[in-house]
Amino acid sequence: MRDPFFLLIPDDLSAPAHWYAPATAERPEVSGTGALAEAAPAATGRRVVGFIPANHVLISRAALPTRNRQRMLMAVPYALEEQLISDVDTLHFALGRSAGSDLVPVAVVDAARMQTWRDGLRAAGLDPEALTPETLSLPWETDTWSVLVTPANAVLRTGAQAGLAVDTDNIGAVLRSMLSDPATARPQRLRVYTCAQAPAAQPALAELAQEFAIPMESDACEDGVLRLLTGNYRADDAINLLQGRFSRTEQLSRLWRPWRATAVLAGIWLLAVYATNVMSYTRLTGIHQDLQEQVEQLYRQTFPDARNVVDPRAQMEHHLAQLQSGGGSAGFLELISTAAPALRAVPGLEIENLRGQEGELELEMSLNDLQALDQLKQRLSAAPNLAVEIVSATSRDGKVAGRLKIRYKST
Repeated sequence: MRDPFFLLIPDDLSAPAHWYAPATAERPEVSGTGALAEAAPAATGRRVVGFIPANHVLISRAALPTRNRQRMLMAVPYALEEQLISDVDTLHFALGRSAGSDLVPVAVVDAARMQTWRDGLRAAGLDPEALTPETLSLPWETDTWSVLVTPANAVLRTGAQAGLAVDTDNIGAVLRSMLSDPATARPQRLRVYTCAQAPAAQPALAELAQEFAIPMESDACEDGVLRLLTGNYRADDAINLLQGRFSRTEQLSRLWRPWRATAVLAGIWLLAVYATNVMSYTRLTGIHQDLQEQVEQLYRQTFPDARNVVDPRAQMEHHLAQLQSGGGSAGFLELISTAAPALRAVPGLEIENLRGQEGELELEMSLNDLQALDQLKQRLSAAPNLAVEIVSATSRDGKVAGRLKIRYKST
């Protein structure tokens, strides 16, 4: 978890703010007073926790019919509606931890003011992870009430997630009313923190403590309000006001919402493009496979003696190169050209197959009779540079099937 950065937010955002970050092994202590924008550089890389003025936050409890957090946030305005002066639609509600109780702690604040705090902090370059009322970061122990007295306000904490804020002049009257209520569990001790000159409240509180026989302890709070709050901040007890519409998740959702339809359309388009490419690839793969099979079939027809056909195109090119080179002083094409006149001169001759290998031309043919085969051999042998050999001659269906080998005579 990132190091904390604590910020005491003023009632008026244009007024000076106070900030403090405790020292760590990697960073020195940081503290300062000034405009919110001046705090932003020191907060970089830290987890910002802001303390909201207690007089703007009402802390109450509500009995809710569900334990689903989203439904609780929806139900709590109506559960507290009778206790509130303002219209619930103008208020923001944040939930605390129930700790097994049927009553859930709730912090209530004006929604417009909450938006002002949020916008002002962001404009100053600050994006807090938590905003919590000062009330719930005062020192607290079981059976002890804590009072923070300042010239303007007095903040009272009566429980882990309970407390209130009143005018300093009225703190005595409010405490007397609470302690006189039979339904209130009286504290065993009262601790008063005076972080600024507030002489009017001290005698009243001392008199009150004596009246109700409650021991009272006083603390001058010399390090200031912010140090007092940071020293007692506990995330589990401090109600984070950044819930519901002010939560980070909701803020991101609001930014994302206008682009959602565009993103969906873009996703559909990308899916369609992908599907089209897949279909095209599949179709072209099929065509390629068909062409490969056709090339192999043509190769086997042309070279029936071939056994291993690994790359028919390359093998075909190799054979054509051999035909063009002829393997000697004359190529196969020249050999065929030399024999062609004699072949054309024999009536009824039909060439059924022609193969060329290792400087030879082998012909499979059908002729009218054996005499025609002899005449063909004589005509070919008449050429001074040709050697002719009858490999076989067979009578078939009233014709003669013959095989002839032709090659150039060796010089």
